Amino acid sequence: MCLNNKNIMAGNVLLVEDMEHNLLSVSQICDKGHYMIFYSLNCQIRYVKTNRLVGTTTRTPSNIYILDENKEDCYLGNEDENWLWHKRLGNINFEILIQLNKKEAIRDLPFIKNLIISICKQCQHGKQTRVKFKTKEYSTTKPLELILDACGPMRTK
Repeated sequence: MCLNNKNIMAGNVLLVEDMEHNLLSVSQICDKGHYMIFYSLNCQIRYVKTNRLVGTTTRTPSNIYILDENKEDCYLGNEDENWLWHKRLGNINFEILIQLNKKEAIRDLPFIKNLIISICKQCQHGKQTRVKFKTKEYSTTKPLELILDACGPMRTK
């Protein structure tokens, strides 16, 4: 995402699926050499070295500061192409993606690298299994050999 100046970008951003709004971290903005001045109705983002105004926000009635869209340009972030093709092909294994790439089986398939470290949410759910039942302590050979106390104690007359 860019603010007023096309050279200032928010890096190291995360994709949160099903989230309706983009969020910026105040601490990450400050770590990038900027500071923020909060007022009751708005906020200013300024560059520390030159004190130049980088962006402004407006405060909503629900106490959320929103970047002024008429002054800043916002760009949609690109998802990593490795994961994009992994999802497009039904959560296919990365090793198979690499083989498809070597054989040039899919047109316009970019170079895919093997991402063994991470696993996507859908793949993780697909690999989950049920816990096995406990093994029996007793084994019977005849009917009614092992009778459990299903109810009781009983008062008999």
